[in-house]
Amino acid sequence: MKKDRLDESNLLQFESRPYGTWLAGFIIFLIGTYLIYHVTLGQYFGVVLIPESCKPRLVHYVTAVGIFALGIGFLLSGRIE
Repeated sequence: MKKDRLDESNLLQFESRPYGTWLAGFIIFLIGTYLIYHVTLGQYFGVVLIPESCKPRLVHYVTAVGIFALGIGFLLSGRIE
């Protein structure tokens, strides 16, 4: 007597969680947060890399917000369905 094969739709499927993507997204998110602080409030509080004579330009703001958004994108792209 032949053994019946199991139907593949009834088998459990184990999915791995994207911990690497989440970690990368969190690190990029932290870097973006620091850059936004650095550009906006850094010249008034704390030690920053930009000297007082150099004022932030629009490109600095756009870069900081872009890196912040990239970090959020990495965090949201690692979802499990």
